[in-house]
Amino acid sequence: MIIVSYENAKSYLAVMQEILEENETANSLMLGILLRLQQKGDAVINQPFLRTTHDIDGLLTAALFTPPNHPVLLYNDRNNVKDSLSVIASDIVQNGWKLRGFWQLAKLQKHLPISGQKPVGEKQS
Repeated sequence: MIIVSYENAKSYLAVMQEILEENETANSLMLGILLRLQQKGDAVINQPFLRTTHDIDGLLTAALFTPPNHPVLLYNDRNNVKDSLSVIASDIVQNGWKLRGFWQLAKLQKHLPISGQKPVGEKQS
């Protein structure tokens, strides 16, 4: 499995826009935020967390986190993504963020590498 980090919404949308638009009703929040971030460009104050995980069969999971006060939004349409969720959770924590919550809380919360972490949405020092 590999994790890909994206520098900006434009590069993330190059990979994810068509996929998200396939089921726009379900993915409208994530898509809308990404389009707004793309529109703002360099005016974005807090750099968003934009990641995808992939395996030999392709995309596993996509994550979007706009710190400091928003939950992580996740996209996946495959079963058995436990490992990719673990990788994303670890990456978020390693980047120094405490999380306010998750869009798919039940799937990701148990994979957080730090037990008892309080979700407050602030950068850890």
